[in-house]
Amino acid sequence: TYRSTKFPVRDDAGDVIGIAGVSTDITDVEAERAALEDAEMRLRTLVEASPVAIAVTDEAGGIIYANPATVQLCAVPSIDDLHGRSALELVAPGQQDGLASTLAAFAAGEADSASGRSVLQRGDGIALHVEYTVNRIKYAGQNAFQVQVRDVTDAIADHLRNRDQEHELETARKRYEAALMSRFGTKQAAEAPVWA
Repeated sequence: TYRSTKFPVRDDAGDVIGIAGVSTDITDVEAERAALEDAEMRLRTLVEASPVAIAVTDEAGGIIYANPATVQLCAVPSIDDLHGRSALELVAPGQQDGLASTLAAFAAGEADSASGRSVLQRGDGIALHVEYTVNRIKYAGQNAFQVQVRDVTDAIADHLRNRDQEHELETARKRYEAALMSRFGTKQAAEAPVWA
């Protein structure tokens, strides 16, 4: 592929006496541009299809991009309902200090990456426990933050159920030991197998 530029050639009186031109082979430039566009499209597809909520905020925490998983996680009708809102508005009351201090540390240049847990207040009023990771990035030539958010509400509930079950099991074991002690009178006898 060639890019040609043509221009008139004039004599001393300013009359056109010919045409001159320069042609430049831009085959490599076009191939690089096509490869870059293809890479950007693949990356955009990955982010848009990601099950992880991914958003980009400006340095003040205003949302400037959100993928479909973010819209779904926040239970809002569309990206327009998030665009321009402060990320802090999505954090449940009483939970905003952690994210606010993270954003302040980023704005002061004290951090480039951080992660933590918080409670997200969805558009439908439901509160979700979430884990987030924040990274400093350049977005459209400006300093920005990429925020990834994962719902861990079910994992926390499972952990609490397991902890409760372990507590119940330990309580049952202690009752069993107490019953054996009461029946056999000594700890050694209680530790012997019942079938012995």
